[in-house]
Amino acid sequence: MSKIGIIIAMNKEFDSLSALVGEPLLKEQFAGIDFSSYSINNHTVILARCGIGEIYASTAATLLIYLYGAEELLNYGFVGALSDKYKIFDILAVKDVVHYDMDLTAFGNKPGQYDDRDDELWQADEALTSRIIGSRTITAERIASADKFVRLTEAKLTIGKMFSAEMCDMESAGIAIIANRSKIPFASLKLIVDGVDGDSHAAFEVNAKKGASALAEILFDYLSLV
Repeated sequence: MSKIGIIIAMNKEFDSLSALVGEPLLKEQFAGIDFSSYSINNHTVILARCGIGEIYASTAATLLIYLYGAEELLNYGFVGALSDKYKIFDILAVKDVVHYDMDLTAFGNKPGQYDDRDDELWQADEALTSRIIGSRTITAERIASADKFVRLTEAKLTIGKMFSAEMCDMESAGIAIIANRSKIPFASLKLIVDGVDGDSHAAFEVNAKKGASALAEILFDYLSLV
C-alpha cells in the first residue's frame, strides 16, 4: 500500500474529483488547508485543497510529504496558454517547471534560477507522468509559474518566449520545488481554460466550469488502476 498526495488549488477543480472518490475516511485541517483521506484500490490517497498561490501550494506539498508520508505528489488544475500552439480545453502534462518571477540576475543567475541550482528548471517525474497518461495522447510541456494571474496577451507571449514555456499557473513552482528538494516524484496534468488572446478572467470563469471533469477522470482512472 502506498500513500499518494494530490494537491488541488480551487473548489472548481476539487469538486470534480471529490464527486468521483466519494466520502472521505477522514477530514483534517492544517495551516488553513483542508486534507481529505481516502482508501482507493488499497492505497491511501490524501487530497489537499490548498487555495490559489505558490506558498499555499508549497505548504500543502510539505505537509503531504512530512505529515502524511506521501510517496508521490500529483496535481491537476487550470492553466493559461502562452502561445497559440494549444487551444482551450487541450490537456497537457507538465514536463518541467520554471518559477519565472524568481530573480537573482543581479548575482549572475539566469531568470528563474535559484542560488543553489545549476539551472532554472524543476523536473516532473517522467515515469510517473507516463503511468498517469496511459494510452492517451497528451503532450508534456514546460509550465511557467508565479504568484500572478497573467491577463495581457503581450505578457503571456513574453513569458512564453523567455522561458520556452507553453502554459502558466500559480501553484506548480511551489509543488515542484518541494517535491524535487524532498526527492519525491511528482506529476501534473493541466487544462487550458484561457488562450493567449482575449479577456483571460472572463474566459477562465466560463471554461473552468466546463472542463474540470476531464482532468478529474484521468486522475481517478490512475488511482483505480495503480
